[in-house]
Amino acid sequence: MKKVVRMVRLEVRPNDIHKIRFAYSPLSELASSLRALADPKRHGLILPWIQRTYAAINADGSMREELDQFVLPITEQYTPHFLTPTPKGPVPTFEQNLEQLLETPRDEVIREMTVRFLREPWFNSAEVTHDPAMQHLVLEHTSPPLRDLLALTFRSTDELLERFAAFCRAYWKRIFLDVWTRTEPMLIKDIATRAKLLREEGPSVLFAKLGSGLSVDTQEHHILIEYPFEQQMRLRDMDVIVLTPSSLTWPTVTVELNPPYIPMITYPSLGLAAFAIDDTGGAQNVVTILKALADETRFELMTLLHRAPRSTQELASLLNISEAGTSKHLKQLHQAGLTNRSRQGYHVVYSPTSHVLARMVKQLEEKLGIELSDVL
Repeated sequence: MKKVVRMVRLEVRPNDIHKIRFAYSPLSELASSLRALADPKRHGLILPWIQRTYAAINADGSMREELDQFVLPITEQYTPHFLTPTPKGPVPTFEQNLEQLLETPRDEVIREMTVRFLREPWFNSAEVTHDPAMQHLVLEHTSPPLRDLLALTFRSTDELLERFAAFCRAYWKRIFLDVWTRTEPMLIKDIATRAKLLREEGPSVLFAKLGSGLSVDTQEHHILIEYPFEQQMRLRDMDVIVLTPSSLTWPTVTVELNPPYIPMITYPSLGLAAFAIDDTGGAQNVVTILKALADETRFELMTLLHRAPRSTQELASLLNISEAGTSKHLKQLHQAGLTNRSRQGYHVVYSPTSHVLARMVKQLEEKLGIELSDVL
């Protein structure tokens, strides 16, 4: 049977350029990783990471149970939009994303959790938010564990969101922060590259290079996007559209275009293949970190950063070396994943990523077959 391909035809003209924004989202990336765990066959490029992640999750029985009984049933087939909120700014923090999630209105949560029933002849989306009979009908057409989740949704959306936020915090700390530390610089670089392309060559060239599932009709100024429903839209009628790079969305773009949400297209980031190839989690990363630390100045920089976050200027003053030399050393430490950096006013402030060192020590112990604490 031939697959029916439905399309959104989004009219984007050259003078609509001011309505195109870029941003990235830690929570959206986390949700993308959960989609990859739910359907590994569609994410072959990062399969080694998926296998290691499942090994880490399996070592924590409570996390594996919560993943199977709660998280994966929510994210399979369709990921509710409140789990991937459109960023309010270009570089939101993970906690800011969670605040957005927890602020999702009750009716919106219920509608998103029941999207999968939209094509059922018995389902009424206008009634499901308040009609117990319609909610009961939804539960009758659902099997566990999804039925339990929908029952919780109808009973208390606040409890559902709190539970998901609690899982996200644990998953972020134990699993995903390491991924985010390595991929965030890639997302920043992607945005800079795409913004330059938009500025110099216009919207048509930009959209044509975003990923599969999207094409461009240059004569009609239409962006053609594979979507569950046929629609025609014009960017000039929107306030803005947000383009979000992802290191875990591949090869097809994902799209959110319907109100009340801000229109958003998530696309595969530049450098994704390099990330997947380098994502060994083994000896190569240990060697990279050891090389970064095998310099007296860089070792001293890490010592100072573990005492307190500091700017490039402050570190240069403390070590009595030039700012240019300090920046060079800090760049090497950052590329090894040993530091985070953020802009505060006119200054770039660095802080240590202690979890990376902890992971390196664990990998070194596994490689050598010893407990370092026993020999030091």
